[in-house]
Amino acid sequence: MHMISTKNSKQGFISLFTVLLTTVILAMAIGMSSIALKQLVLASTADDANEAFYAADSGIQCAVMYDSQGVFQVGGPNEITCGPVQNIPIDSNDAGYYILAQETNGFDWSNGNCVRIFVTKDAGITEIEVFGYNVTCAEISESPRVVERALRVRYGGF
Repeated sequence: MHMISTKNSKQGFISLFTVLLTTVILAMAIGMSSIALKQLVLASTADDANEAFYAADSGIQCAVMYDSQGVFQVGGPNEITCGPVQNIPIDSNDAGYYILAQETNGFDWSNGNCVRIFVTKDAGITEIEVFGYNVTCAEISESPRVVERALRVRYGGF
């Protein structure tokens, strides 16, 4: 008869238990890492969205300020200054449509966020549309992580 040693049986059980415990701990670590990575991506996306929103908000404030000074009219100035960005050309037509742009792409704030501003004046109603981005204007078509936020202000015609 063959007799199985109790000592060898216990060593096999301990080895099996150790492998099982290690596998469970590894699976938990991988799961937690996956959750942490998703949270990091989500936080990064939220930060990008905030940057784009604040770029658009700053553009709205600038355009409303200049509109209150009567800049957007036929025969008005050809360029303005928004914050630290100087010499922003105003492209216009006689139909009351104005684009604040540098190279027709918009312009970059000093922090590197792009903004595009469009002003339309028709029958006493002013509409300002601003698109803010979390990247520079040159990177909009190249970057896979571009976030755009748009704001529209409409007033007048009372």
